[in-house]
Amino acid sequence: MSFEIAIALGNETDKLALLALKDQLVDNSSSGILSSWNASLHFCEWQGVRCGRQHQRVISLKLSSMKLGGSISPSVGNLSFLRVANLSDNRLHGNIPREFGQLRRLRFLYLSHNKLQGSIPMELSNCSNLQEINFNHNSLSGKIPFNFGDI
Repeated sequence: MSFEIAIALGNETDKLALLALKDQLVDNSSSGILSSWNASLHFCEWQGVRCGRQHQRVISLKLSSMKLGGSISPSVGNLSFLRVANLSDNRLHGNIPREFGQLRRLRFLYLSHNKLQGSIPMELSNCSNLQEINFNHNSLSGKIPFNFGDI
């Protein structure tokens, strides 16, 4: 497989993951933050999405304080180049997807000030580059996984 084909397939994976995320989110903002998430723009130009220059893969998802409701799609685990995920200060509910644990490059995960429930997924310990997490002001239960001590 050529390098160009591999990049194109990766780009399509990121696009599909973002569209699946959009499908589970409810845009309550007056500006329609997710309205830019459509076929008229390349997904790297969608509001809140940042891509790396070389491979055009999603490296940052910054959707904090956007009045988003709904839940976080497990498809977020397919954003394999993601380094920063900031979905704090919204109205998100449901569980933290364990698929975040597939994101080996993830460094920062901010999910504070939502209505998330359940426990912190043990799979997050697979994120060996994780430097900072913030899950404050949610309705999480259970214990913090013991292998989070180094974060």
